[in-house]
Amino acid sequence: MFADKLMRDLSLSHVFENAVPVGNTVFAAYEMSGHVEKFALEENGPPTHAVLDLEITVWQEKPLRTVLVRKHFHYQSAPLKSTDPMESAEKMSELSSRLSLDPRNELCVATQDNLHPAGD
Repeated sequence: MFADKLMRDLSLSHVFENAVPVGNTVFAAYEMSGHVEKFALEENGPPTHAVLDLEITVWQEKPLRTVLVRKHFHYQSAPLKSTDPMESAEKMSELSSRLSLDPRNELCVATQDNLHPAGD
């Protein structure tokens, strides 16, 4: 779910057109994988928070296999007023929306560093 949303956002942003062409989800110059460690409500005593914890790795295979981004992301919502399912779903949705922006920013920095290494 997160990977699909992130790939959609990368494609729609047109920032990485050479890596993630618009409308073509088959070809990509970069590969991405990740592991969601936690996407849940944390109820270890008051207050309850929505939590999203994951690691994302982005790499390119050519010309040499190079890891561009390997980063752990941790998101925590503001405290929930209740454990009402509608409020919980809203907070979880907010966390997943925040996930789209941060990896794109990390990828922008990493690709700039990769295109213009220090000393060039």
